[in-house]
Amino acid sequence: MKESYRMELYAQRAIRQRQKVQLQIQPEDRSSLLRYLDQGLLINKALASVPALERHKYILDHSELILSSDGAEGINVVWGPNSQVCTHRVLSAEMREEFKGAHYLGTWVRQLAPSQRAKLKAELQQRLEFRVQQREQDKNQIVIEFTTVDEPLPEFLTCKLEDEVPLFLR
Repeated sequence: MKESYRMELYAQRAIRQRQKVQLQIQPEDRSSLLRYLDQGLLINKALASVPALERHKYILDHSELILSSDGAEGINVVWGPNSQVCTHRVLSAEMREEFKGAHYLGTWVRQLAPSQRAKLKAELQQRLEFRVQQREQDKNQIVIEFTTVDEPLPEFLTCKLEDEVPLFLR
């Protein structure tokens, strides 16, 4: 058997294995994975001027995680020469349950000069603190979750709307 033919068989097997693993990934995990891949693509575009071999070291030296005061979420910023890649991350298990297991909520690019880094950092910190305040307000509000009630729904909630709505309103 020729060496090239054998290598082609190995490559086809690897492709089948990868596709099999991709099919096993749940849809909510797949969306999180796609956000993670989007982050990598945006970082590659932002750091196109940096050689590929030095890009990893550059990212380690020029990235920062801005945390919220409660530590439930954060925004990871990779400071590029003229553009910054921001990734909104969920850090607490409670918030991951709220967002169906997602680790990343979004990735975007801001194009600011290096002199405006403090402004961007303050803006991101303000966004995170606003979300913390929203969560605190939601905790203070009395919220009744109807999905956890074990009693059956009353009849007027389970009847068909077509029977109840007069003909002139349809």
